[in-house]
Amino acid sequence: MTSQQAVQIDIAAIRAAPFQRHLKKKDTEAFITSLSEIDRIIEERRVKDRQKEDHYEQELVQQLLLKQYQEYADIFSKAASDELPP
Repeated sequence: MTSQQAVQIDIAAIRAAPFQRHLKKKDTEAFITSLSEIDRIIEERRVKDRQKEDHYEQELVQQLLLKQYQEYADIFSKAASDELPP
C-alpha cells in the first residue's frame, strides 16, 4: 500500500424496502460499479505510481552521478532495464 490511507467502505446486501429507507438518510451515497471499472482505476493508479517512482529515480541519478558519466544515466533506469532489447 502507498503512503495514502485506504478508504473503508461499508458494503451490505439488503432488500429493496430497507435500501430505499436507507437512501433517505443524510450521509448515504449509492453508486454502481463493476469489477472492470475497479480494475481500470487500480491500473491507472499503478501507472501513476510507477511514473512517480521513475521520475524520482531519474532525479536521484542526476543528483548523484558525476558529470562525466551523465551520458550513461539511462543505465540506471529501472523502467529501461525492465524492457528486453530488440
